[in-house]
Amino acid sequence: MDELINRITSNPVNAMKWVVVFVVLVLSHIPCIKLSKRMDYFIGWEKKRDRALLKGHEITAKLVRGYKDYAVEGTVADRMAQGVYEYELNGELRKYRTHFQGRVSPPTVLKLYYLDNPRKVFSVEEYRWLDNLKALPGFFLAAMPWLIAAGVVILLRVEL
Repeated sequence: MDELINRITSNPVNAMKWVVVFVVLVLSHIPCIKLSKRMDYFIGWEKKRDRALLKGHEITAKLVRGYKDYAVEGTVADRMAQGVYEYELNGELRKYRTHFQGRVSPPTVLKLYYLDNPRKVFSVEEYRWLDNLKALPGFFLAAMPWLIAAGVVILLRVEL
């Protein structure tokens, strides 16, 4: 470790290049953090919910039947609660089935939303397995400052 520090600091020009790389690495995190907060909103269901609320398309559904998955030993597994909800829209009684992850039991009242088609309702609280994919852009954003710093190392021809 001492040898590495001596190699970096022995040449003052090279030491300044390393300082520039470090500053670029730190400062490039700021826009990535701001972008990640925006991306969570635009990728998630919250933006879709807000658009439905602007149109006044909010429905309150009541739990008709809720149940939990049981583990092999017979203990309650809180990883997958399921619920069947009923709601009325335009005088017609409809059902909505959904899953919840990490809950002990499904909520008794669920807010449902729709954009243009009343037959395509959705909830913000329910579990969707595709929601796990919204972490992928976050990984790319987390790697972005490091890639930028590596590019600066290459551009400045920093010696190690």
